[in-house]
Amino acid sequence: MKHKFFFSILVLLIFLSCINNKKKDALDLNNLGLLDKFDPTSSIIFFTKAIELNPEFEQAYNNRGFKKEILNDYVGALFDYNKAIELDSNYHTAIHNRGVLYFNCKKYDLALLDYNKAIKIDSTLDFYYFDRGVLFFYIKNYYKAISDLNKTITLNPKYSDAYYYKANSYLELKNNNEYLYNLVKAKDMGCQLAKNQYDTLIYYSNELR
Repeated sequence: MKHKFFFSILVLLIFLSCINNKKKDALDLNNLGLLDKFDPTSSIIFFTKAIELNPEFEQAYNNRGFKKEILNDYVGALFDYNKAIELDSNYHTAIHNRGVLYFNCKKYDLALLDYNKAIKIDSTLDFYYFDRGVLFFYIKNYYKAISDLNKTITLNPKYSDAYYYKANSYLELKNNNEYLYNLVKAKDMGCQLAKNQYDTLIYYSNELR
């Protein structure tokens, strides 16, 4: 309750101090929505107010779409991502987020198109390659999965989940040495999925002795 009251007071102060500057008001409201990490519904209110003040504010559409996706409002999220991309066709964050939405809805072909577009615009972000690598893993294109996961690791050598999916790609390819090497790397870096899988492997290995 105190949390919501605090943000309501901030919104009121913004409107009183910046009445004649709608774009600045919209930016302030958007930033408040980003600060409010505890309640997606509250964040959506801020982003919606920002959009009302500045209907061409693509970042607010993207941010609202992200919060809607957290609330499983996939139709609403898709609308907002589409609007953000319509306003800026090179807005790779929104393109990537739409790709994640398509992936979660198992529309892998559409997800791949967006992942490719986002990487073409900005090839420096490790999680863009990671997400595409995971997609390739799910559609059983293991060699392409490994390639993207290697790029992820090149950009961020401590990306433990990349080692985990790389390990399981090698497992599907029946390359046990690479599987074990990457699984242990992921485990040692703190990947819980890798730890669980490794512990299960050790358990059954001991049972077979």
